[in-house]
Amino acid sequence: MEAANRMMRHSPVRVAYLLDEYVHPYGGTERQILELIRNLDRRRFEPRVTVFRESEYLKAHAFECPVDVLGITKIARAATMAKLFRYVQGLRRDKVSIGHIFFNDASIIAPPFLKCFGLKVVISRRDMGFWYNGQNARVLRLNRPFVDRVVANSQAVSRSVQTQEGFAAAKISVIYNGYNPGRGGPEPQGDVRARFGIGARDPVIGIVANLRAIKRIDDLIKAFAVVARRRTDAWLVVVGTGELEAELRRLAASLGIGERVVFTGQIANVLPVIREFAVGVLCSESEGFSNSILEYMHVGKPTVCTDVGGNSEIVQEGFNGFLVALGDIGGLADRIERLLADANLRDMLGRNASASVRERYAVARMVEEHERLYDDLVA
Repeated sequence: MEAANRMMRHSPVRVAYLLDEYVHPYGGTERQILELIRNLDRRRFEPRVTVFRESEYLKAHAFECPVDVLGITKIARAATMAKLFRYVQGLRRDKVSIGHIFFNDASIIAPPFLKCFGLKVVISRRDMGFWYNGQNARVLRLNRPFVDRVVANSQAVSRSVQTQEGFAAAKISVIYNGYNPGRGGPEPQGDVRARFGIGARDPVIGIVANLRAIKRIDDLIKAFAVVARRRTDAWLVVVGTGELEAELRRLAASLGIGERVVFTGQIANVLPVIREFAVGVLCSESEGFSNSILEYMHVGKPTVCTDVGGNSEIVQEGFNGFLVALGDIGGLADRIERLLADANLRDMLGRNASASVRERYAVARMVEEHERLYDDLVA
């Protein structure tokens, strides 16, 4: 039946992607959106993107499909409602069949408009709902009748959506992130170790994350202080930017390890840096499905991460990494030390990690599952 429906279509299905903003393609969700749109079969699907707010990246770079900017800064305004009404009216006039929503503001306000103009409505959920508050949750529950399908990027996120937004499991499709090692920014200039003064044989513990409270990088710095007392050759490399950098630098200095903790800032292509890691770490208090873990694993690095959200769906204890309880600084330090001390264990877990990414998390699989979902909706 699905194949017959495809053959009967004389023109591609038009899909509009609604986003709060598109800051750059290096964040986890933005990268997945880019890979999805870039790899959609253009014989069958015609994508377009609409953002509420402009970004410097979109001003300076051509995107993979047409982009509209609505100029919405606050959602609780009559002018915002009028803009959305005119916009969705235009989508219907242009015969757009599906509206696929990402991010918070668009999820709160757009579903009723899309549904009332006859579009099929898809919302993506990619975290454990840390942004929910009482008011948001009430509005999202009211939006349920206007949503045809929810895409969650892990089973953990699916359960969160069922609990917090009240969706039935049958309405949720779990589509894991797709990882494309061939994409990214330019290679960093020069040798990574030389740039940061790290010795050629010194072991590097690394994390790739935004410097925000939810990532609990202070836990890693405290754990590294334990490791560093016994491994005087070890370094901690923190890749990312955020409002907590100065605070984290002060913490490292207060623990006497400031000279052995490197903050690289944002790096467009992190793979050359990750290749220098002995161990990749992620110690967040909440994760839907981590692209950083996929990057570690692709390069063949064992991962130590907190057992939260979808992490345990990627990391299998003792097979391709280790899981630790949230806030267990001693356990985090212990797993890192164990991996630094045992090269054979690092190599075994790293090989298993690389194989896991190749087998389970290809971009082609992620795109194909979205295409099947779209086919099902328009059928």
